Amino acid sequence: METYRRLLGYVYPYRIRLAWSVLCGMLLSGANGLAALMVKPVLDNIFVERDTTGLLLFPLVIVALYVVRGICYYIHAYLIRWIGQRIIRDMREQLFDHIQRL
Repeated sequence: METYRRLLGYVYPYRIRLAWSVLCGMLLSGANGLAALMVKPVLDNIFVERDTTGLLLFPLVIVALYVVRGICYYIHAYLIRWIGQRIIRDMREQLFDHIQRL
């Protein structure tokens, strides 16, 4: 448990970016779920009830949903990698300082 506490100390300076990354990850998961959830009702409305307005609107909604997914995925991945690189840099600097003091 002490090791996790120490590792969380490295994450603490980047907590705001981590929160944004988590938020984007949640939006990404929600967009994935929404895409799967809307398939049945949309197909029923478009093909069974022959709703031509829905037929024109559905592709736009799908494109918008996948654009949101792409943006959220990019931001999430970028921030997680950025935080990881900064933590590695901080650990290396701390190790270097310790070696210099020795």
